[in-house]
Amino acid sequence: LGFWSSSTHTHITCYKHPTMEKVYIRDGHYWIEYHEDNRRPTRGAIIYIRHGLVQSIPEGCLRGTYNYLEPTKISYEGCAHITPQIDTTPTTLQDVLQSWGNVWVWEYLRISDNGLWLAEALHHGSAVLVCDGSYQPKLNKNLGAAAWTIECSSTK
Repeated sequence: LGFWSSSTHTHITCYKHPTMEKVYIRDGHYWIEYHEDNRRPTRGAIIYIRHGLVQSIPEGCLRGTYNYLEPTKISYEGCAHITPQIDTTPTTLQDVLQSWGNVWVWEYLRISDNGLWLAEALHHGSAVLVCDGSYQPKLNKNLGAAAWTIECSSTK
């Protein structure tokens, strides 16, 4: 079957620019550039046709998944933003959480020992998380509340 034996596999090694209708797949030292097929596909995924080789891809591309359809055609299945790399290695749990963004979530976080006890509890399977939330749309449809705590069941 050769090439056709891999046609049912979804691959996760393509990159797509969010504004250009092009998909890029790594091939050794080069990238294969695919352009969107102007004909509407009969299924949901957009079809791309092999256009040629390029040495680099544009900035801002998103990592995505694709399927081989034919030697020169792929179906583009979807993408997600690439998590930015952290320039420095975080030294505390607070550093890790801050690097994720949405820092307002961690504004009232209180954790002792820089979170080392939590790492130990996770490692030994003794971490316990309790969470509770409230949403009362009759009082206010725009507000809600949530709280959570993590404790170690072996060091209480």
